[in-house]
Amino acid sequence: MGEALHSVIGYDDPDRDREQRLADALSILTRWDVTGFKAEDALIASDRLATWRRGRWPVGSSIAEVPVTAPAADQLLKGRIDMLVETGIDFAIIDHKSFPGRFELWEERAVRHAPQLAAYAGAVETITGRRCSELWIHMPIVGTLFRLGPAGE
Repeated sequence: MGEALHSVIGYDDPDRDREQRLADALSILTRWDVTGFKAEDALIASDRLATWRRGRWPVGSSIAEVPVTAPAADQLLKGRIDMLVETGIDFAIIDHKSFPGRFELWEERAVRHAPQLAAYAGAVETITGRRCSELWIHMPIVGTLFRLGPAGE
């Protein structure tokens, strides 16, 4: 389900025709053999994120599924940033996690991914020379976001 939601959110454009968006979301969910989660629910998650992102960074632009390769200590970091937002000043990273568990566990689950996002932020800063000041975990199934502090905060 996680990869399917990544695909829907990464591909979806809330400004497109709603029926076409639904058809595309259904196609993606079907291709990933997802059951128990409707295309309509995926679009609700996508719309909710787009509305929040536009409100937070009105002049920002985002790119989904950004491949990243950068030196990290004595290793080479290779990964994929779910959503990289150019805020107009610097960058923010939003990482989608499809955790559907109990409310009491959401924050703990989000914090577990802090090292991954910090590594991505370091890579963005190394590659662009610009700061990555905000790190977010987006849980599309439960409809929430958690802000993680950058490394060192």
